[in-house]
Order: sequence, then structure tokens, then C-alpha cells
Amino acid sequence: GLPSSFIKDLYADLAACGPTEMLKLRLSDYHDAAIDSILAKQPDAHIQLRGRLQIGITVFPRKHIWISDWHDEADFRNVLHCSMHIPLYCREVPWLHGKPVIDGGVSVGGQHLAHG
Repeated sequence: GLPSSFIKDLYADLAACGPTEMLKLRLSDYHDAAIDSILAKQPDAHIQLRGRLQIGITVFPRKHIWISDWHDEADFRNVLHCSMHIPLYCREVPWLHGKPVIDGGVSVGGQHLAHG
């Protein structure tokens, strides 16, 4: 895995640019940058994490699902984008298996999360 310092630095770099750029509906670009940085260090992450990582996504019309299997790196990237989607701040609505994605779980109020 990656050291926590890498993730902390990645977050700090992206967060430093966020306040000025977020209102330009460019949050999807930051998601791409974060995914690219992580996969550059761990190019086989989609293989290592298959079946081990549960990624929560809310699809239309407000149905929360958990994804832990993806076909390839492109599918893994899409699942990550779907989970990170924030309505109004991201420039495009992602789709997962033919359904539009609402967000990563905020809209369901946390009742489907481990602590909910």
C-alpha cells in the first residue's frame, strides 16, 4: 500500500487549490488528479482491491449500493468517480451500469454506512 504521508500530501495539494476552483465546477478534475496520482504509484490497485474494498454509491432514484468488483482499471476509475461525485460541484453526472449516479452516499443520510 501507499504510506499515509503520500495520501496526506496528495490531499493537502488538492485542497490548497480547491476553494478557488471548486466554484468553477471543476471538482471532477481534482478527482482525476487524485486517482491518477494514486494509480501512478499503485498501477495494479484495481486488482489488489477487487473484492476487498467496498465503495458506496447512490444511484437514481436514491438507492445506495456497495461495489466491490470491477471489470478493469477503467471500471474501477468510474466507480471511484461515482463515489466522489458531489452534485452541483462536479461538471458531469457519472453513470454506473446504465443508471445516473447521485453521489457517494451523502444523499442517503448515512443509514447504510457501518456506523448508521
